[in-house]
Amino acid sequence: MKSALTAAFALGVLAGPAIAQEMPMPGAEQARIGYYEGTWSYQGEAMPSQMGPGGKIAMTETCRWFEGGFHMICDSKGTTPTGPVSGHSIMGYDRAEQTYIMYGLNSRGEGYYVKGGVAGAVWTWAAEIMMESTPIKFRATMTEKSPTSYDFQLEAAMGDADWAVLEEGKATKQ
Repeated sequence: MKSALTAAFALGVLAGPAIAQEMPMPGAEQARIGYYEGTWSYQGEAMPSQMGPGGKIAMTETCRWFEGGFHMICDSKGTTPTGPVSGHSIMGYDRAEQTYIMYGLNSRGEGYYVKGGVAGAVWTWAAEIMMESTPIKFRATMTEKSPTSYDFQLEAAMGDADWAVLEEGKATKQ
């Protein structure tokens, strides 16, 4: 028994450096997420819809790299036409699916998972949920205007309906 433990320990010590050398490193896809690093102020307008009332949106979001450089973690806080809200999200890149991913949750008990991509200066994120028995598609577009600003638009399509703008505005890096 003692020799089996010694062999297992030796294998673990010798294999450790080999495993560490095979660990992936962040690539260009992760570096592209770096655009969002820092503190951003959002000013926008929500349009009245089945999703809620119209009115002003004012948010602040701070994004930072998670250890290892693969994921960006963001914390947000602000006000919407339905009141105050705060949230957390994690953004990364799924190498297997070759797409960007984002998981998020907020103080209203809502959670989301979206997939996206970037073409030049335009990021497009999409998700689909079921509300009762009706599918609702969401699309968020963020257009980089400079290293410190971008425009955003959130749209939804319920069932077979056309896309309708839910929110739009501008984000500025502080």
